[in-house]
Amino acid sequence: MAFTGTALLKVAGVATLAGGITLGAFVPFNGSNTIDNAMNKISEQAGQLNVFGYQQSKLVQKINALKTTRDQLRAQIEALNEKANADQNDMGVLQEQLTAANAQIKQLEEQLDTANNNGENLAQRIDDLQNELQKANDKSAELQKQIDTVGSNNAKPMSDDALAEVIGN
Repeated sequence: MAFTGTALLKVAGVATLAGGITLGAFVPFNGSNTIDNAMNKISEQAGQLNVFGYQQSKLVQKINALKTTRDQLRAQIEALNEKANADQNDMGVLQEQLTAANAQIKQLEEQLDTANNNGENLAQRIDDLQNELQKANDKSAELQKQIDTVGSNNAKPMSDDALAEVIGN
């Protein structure tokens, strides 16, 4: 049979009282002073046992409160660990997305470089064609001038030299 704190205190109090009475039986009777001192001592020890019992119950309450706090803290730690694991998983997914985005950026930069190179080639080709066009326009203007000259001289037959000059041979 297990004793609770309060029952143990009561048993200890009874044992102390019984011990004091038994001890008093062996001590020669010296008068009422001895009995009063013994009664005061027993009363004092019973009071100390009550204080001890009160303090013991307060300690048990504090221990139980600490156990409850410990359990709550463990639950919080578990929740934080789960959140940390979830955050770690999210970070892994985001890291993969970042890697994919960086690869896509690199690919687009390569395409842009290629397009810029093609654009420079196209710009050079456009300049070349514009120069050729200018030459062709200049030649056309020269030929038009010659046609106009030939047209004004239309009344006279054209010599072979003049015709060769117009044709450009």
